[in-house]
Amino acid sequence: MLGFAIGLDAGRTSAQRREEQPIVAWGDSLTAGGYPALAGALFSPERAILNRGIGGQTSTQIATRQGGRPIVVTVANDIIPAATRKIWNFSGGTAGWFASSFDAGETSKITLSNVGSNAIRISTSGGATGGSARVFLGSQLGLGLVPGTVITARMTISENTAGTAYEIGVIQTGDLNGGGGTWFSQNRSFASSGRSTVVNVASGTPGAYLALAVWISGNPARSLLLSDPEITIVTPVAVTAKNVNVLYNSGNYSGTISGTLAGVHGIVTTDVSGNWTFTRDDFGPAMTCPPGSTFVPDEATSLRDRTAWIWTGRNNWSDPSAVKSDIAAMIGHLGHDRYLVGSILNGNYVGEFAGTAGHATLMQLNADLASLHGSRFVGIRDALISAADPIEDAVWIERDTVPASLRSDNIHLNAAGYMIAAQKMHAATAMFGW
Repeated sequence: MLGFAIGLDAGRTSAQRREEQPIVAWGDSLTAGGYPALAGALFSPERAILNRGIGGQTSTQIATRQGGRPIVVTVANDIIPAATRKIWNFSGGTAGWFASSFDAGETSKITLSNVGSNAIRISTSGGATGGSARVFLGSQLGLGLVPGTVITARMTISENTAGTAYEIGVIQTGDLNGGGGTWFSQNRSFASSGRSTVVNVASGTPGAYLALAVWISGNPARSLLLSDPEITIVTPVAVTAKNVNVLYNSGNYSGTISGTLAGVHGIVTTDVSGNWTFTRDDFGPAMTCPPGSTFVPDEATSLRDRTAWIWTGRNNWSDPSAVKSDIAAMIGHLGHDRYLVGSILNGNYVGEFAGTAGHATLMQLNADLASLHGSRFVGIRDALISAADPIEDAVWIERDTVPASLRSDNIHLNAAGYMIAAQKMHAATAMFGW
């Protein structure tokens, strides 16, 4: 079997083997600045390199997104609420759906009929001002709605008679008799023929009785076809504690991250104050979520096998032990040895110039990283300083700092600087044949 595997590999070109090993670049704003795209263009054939740089993040935040460090959270009441989905099947008729009329006593002038298993046709006679098809949700889904519940309605409208106006969404009927009601969801209206996929989202604290409703209006007779109606009901849950906040970008709390918590898949969002909310996107009963449960980001799994370019530590270089430990954790998570570690830059900051304690700390940290990772350590900082103009950048050479000619501000690089970083990472990758 070993000889067979070698024979297969020998039949592929080095470029083909590289294409089987995609690259992900983990880092902060220096990575977000765009060097991975520049590096990808240096390969032949050109390679797409996934850029997972996020501004302002420490090595710990980056290692946590990557999967090297765990995200440990606690949610309100230690419960992930239930999430429900209903997809109607009309193969047996329109059971459960009923008609209501704009005109009192005119329900008989509205007809509902099934069209195959996934569609229902709503028709009004010429004598009716308008009408609707409805189906109650409470009895269908056993909602048990609480504040913050999000109800989403999706369906496709087609074959509607020209000039027909319609509104679709969730209504609060106020009773189970089917009459009247007010829109609970944000509804949409159309007055043209054709096909439209309608998505309505409602959130808040609804009343006791809800129905999915499709209203049509106009005179004379009107008709439309409603296909694949679906309702989902999800209640987000507050994350009351977390060990690290990865939803942080360039000084602001923002973004989302998808993953699995207590066996439930969902999305974590943040408000501007850094408070998290978990909203499941699968469906099932409420699940217990013990305090201190681990949230596993999707990317921690899906990107694990990729060749990893790690350029981190700029935002917490003053804690060298943490930087070295975080990078080691990221490498340990990979489960392979296709990784590079970029050196940490110093910039136009007095405390980072040659002769200062900060400079000494940075240089020792880079020396430690070089010792730990050997040929996988990429000296981006030294390459940038070596590329300095002897005259224009003389002061920066003296300060042993990334020169102003290669920076766009105090620390971030300009196009020329990022190209040097790209060339260094590309060369190291090519040397290993990854």
